[in-house]
Amino acid sequence: MRILQVVGMYGRAGGAENHIYDLAAAFERGGHACIVVYGGAGLDLFHVEGRPEYHVPGLTSKALRPGEQAARALRAVLHRERPDVAYVHTSMEPGAATLLARALPVVFFAHTHDLYCPAGSKHLQRSDRVCPHAAGPVCFVQAFLERCQPRRPGPLARNFVQMRRMQEWARNVEVLQVDSRDMRERLVAAGYHSDRIAVLPTAVRIPAGPPSGGPGPRPGPRVLFAGRLTPQKGLCYLLQAARISRIPYRLIVAGEGPDVSSSRALAKRLGVADRVDFVGWRSREQMDLLYGDCDLVVVPSVWPEPFAMVGPEAMGHAKPVVAFDVGGIPDWLEDGVTGFLVSPRDVRALAGRIDRLLENGDLAHRMGEAGRAKALRLYGQDGHVRTLVGLLERAVRGRTAAGGGRSAV
Repeated sequence: MRILQVVGMYGRAGGAENHIYDLAAAFERGGHACIVVYGGAGLDLFHVEGRPEYHVPGLTSKALRPGEQAARALRAVLHRERPDVAYVHTSMEPGAATLLARALPVVFFAHTHDLYCPAGSKHLQRSDRVCPHAAGPVCFVQAFLERCQPRRPGPLARNFVQMRRMQEWARNVEVLQVDSRDMRERLVAAGYHSDRIAVLPTAVRIPAGPPSGGPGPRPGPRVLFAGRLTPQKGLCYLLQAARISRIPYRLIVAGEGPDVSSSRALAKRLGVADRVDFVGWRSREQMDLLYGDCDLVVVPSVWPEPFAMVGPEAMGHAKPVVAFDVGGIPDWLEDGVTGFLVSPRDVRALAGRIDRLLENGDLAHRMGEAGRAKALRLYGQDGHVRTLVGLLERAVRGRTAAGGGRSAV
């Protein structure tokens, strides 16, 4: 097959972007051609010699009116490359989205909550809890009460209109892919047909053998947090847990984001700044060293994580995980088997579970090994790609059965 991957960012920015890069290589190893269309370049543009890669300005524009520039550029790519199917990872400018769906069968990977939440997060920021409301007029009220999205009428209305347009578009694609059962249930509750939704967890990089730690001895235990520093990722609760822990572990914080300064200030106010290392964004190779050098990984997210790749990555490195019980996290974290699930925002329970693993090396080792076995079984690249190719072929068959196929562009 000739597979068109449509992405928002094509560069070294985060787990989703690295996954897209890995997929392109995996498609090619499997004998498929991969064409990449992207809206932005991320921190550092990916580039592979011989792979068709096209920058389409305005591809992910939030404009209310369909434009011509992105659709015109996309039409030229389709005409030149003649792909068989589109694998879409991002919301698109309305004109480009309409063109693509008319031209090709589509598998849309819903990475976030954009199809049923105008904020895209299902997180009420002020009360710091998962939003229980279905999208509707209540969203405009919650924007003012909870600061979950912009309060200004213009941006607020634009978010809502864009969500409605994406809903209409996504209801007509051949396959909707999600990472977890939680995402599937949310889509069904929002009115999407269950028979078009496929749960396929994102593949993660798993080392051939449990990697060793960093160079040289290290004093004392280490706990790792990895993720974008935003309120939804819950680092503030981990910092509070570090303050009341019985064990003075070193907390490594890997990631960048708008909450860097406030997180540093909070660590100082809590009196744990001397035990917290903010190491910033780290490459894959550097992350491998951090995984290998820690005793456990904590995922204190308070929004309904669609998947949270950091957890399965940690499991692949044979590390136990402690996480809040939200979103898709229970799909991969088996409480008491591969780590511990904790009620969201329960700082005391979070600290207690971390302490238990740091105090009991045998338990931590058993959970780490169980996690690695599960990661190898469920989250490896080869099995993921085989299933994904099946979904793409299903989309092509679905379009053909409906009397469609690739239209003229």
